[in-house]
Amino acid sequence: AHTFAEDSSQILIGREEKLAQLEEAKQAFLTSSQPAVIWILGLSGEGKSSLADKFLASFRRSGEAIVLSGRCYDRESVPFKAVDVLIEALVGFLRSRSNDQVNAWLPRDIQMLARLFPALRRVASIEEKPQLELANIDDRQIRYRAFFALRELLVSISRETPLVLFIDDLQWGDADSAEVLADLVAPPNPPAMLLLGSYRSDEAAQSPFLREWKHRGEQQEGHLSGRRVEMTPLTEKQCLEFMARRVGIPAEKLREQAYDMLADTKGNPYFLEQLIEGFNAETGQFEPVPLHDIVDRKLGQRPADARDLLITIAIAGQAVSVEEASSVAGH
Repeated sequence: AHTFAEDSSQILIGREEKLAQLEEAKQAFLTSSQPAVIWILGLSGEGKSSLADKFLASFRRSGEAIVLSGRCYDRESVPFKAVDVLIEALVGFLRSRSNDQVNAWLPRDIQMLARLFPALRRVASIEEKPQLELANIDDRQIRYRAFFALRELLVSISRETPLVLFIDDLQWGDADSAEVLADLVAPPNPPAMLLLGSYRSDEAAQSPFLREWKHRGEQQEGHLSGRRVEMTPLTEKQCLEFMARRVGIPAEKLREQAYDMLADTKGNPYFLEQLIEGFNAETGQFEPVPLHDIVDRKLGQRPADARDLLITIAIAGQAVSVEEASSVAGH
């Protein structure tokens, strides 16, 4: 096993300007307590999720806001996909609070919301509420009242502490979720909420979520436009710094032996990370390694049971429970 100088999760090279943009937006949001929208966009592997994690870590450390986060999956097909992942995070947050506190936040129509998102019934205070008779209420009315209840719940929570809602991979979100989230940040009297979303810029034109958000934005002025933080490829100097810190050798020595390979990555941090598989720590030299060999090497370093589990998860292409994946893998 290689022992490298610094783990990639700790390295964020060349993103100082992007973090500064996010920090500026954060301070404006905390000062005003008004809804805000931020988009982080770029190509796959350019570090959108890493930048978001770094930004959200400051909220988590300081306790200045409650962070609810999730991600969309390409092959997952559930109603209100992008809202569903936030509901899961909301359930975790509510379960961490006392029943008295949760009961003080719950709106009258919380059972309408639980009808659309049954995961909410894992919260004791919601499960204890009497079931509503919905036979004479049509689906449109249930949906309207459910999402009004969600808005009321978020308003109640954010009166005490502002909220940050982060959704990763929004290019795979659905149009209905865009409509719901747009209504959450719309006046009058919205929750004190920062909506942070990341998406792949080259897939935006085909995204139902982003198309619907753009359509809503063209109809309404102001609150839906949001601030865009656009990722860019790392420069030659930044690529050298990234790899030098990652493998623990001087940047100039790295330039001499691996410049062509670094250029082939086109400044993409994910591809840079994969080059490390070709680094021999004993000789301090790089060897070009084809991508399929990198995959084979990484799989070969895992026990057989782990490889079966990884294959199962990869084929699923969406969030699955440990129990489901283990069962399918035959464990």
